[in-house]
Amino acid sequence: MFELDRLCETFDIIWAEGSIFVVGFENGIRDWKQLLVANGFLVIHDQDNDVSKKLRLISKYGYRKIGQFEISHDEWWKRYYEPLEELLEHGELDVLDVNALRTEIGRFQKTGMGSIFFIIQTYS
Repeated sequence: MFELDRLCETFDIIWAEGSIFVVGFENGIRDWKQLLVANGFLVIHDQDNDVSKKLRLISKYGYRKIGQFEISHDEWWKRYYEPLEELLEHGELDVLDVNALRTEIGRFQKTGMGSIFFIIQTYS
């Protein structure tokens, strides 16, 4: 994710599902733009913090926003973490996996955070 020089203007779309945090939002949209063909798309799924700042950065780096949608903390809980807890109670998982997942659930409960998708497109 950090050595992308040889892939310039290769992709019509990049789908970054929870991965942009590795390089940082600003670095990601700035550096990944070189990977996209003209009018290429970047779909980003990220934490729902600093949305207005992220929208400014999207514009700053030469993208137009096609759309965005948010997934609330409550929706994450209902659709992902609650079923995960049930699996932990009734599933046959390795003890280390169970402990790691319980730690993740505990962290999630404390954050109150949801997530957001941005669908953006380069323009010339």
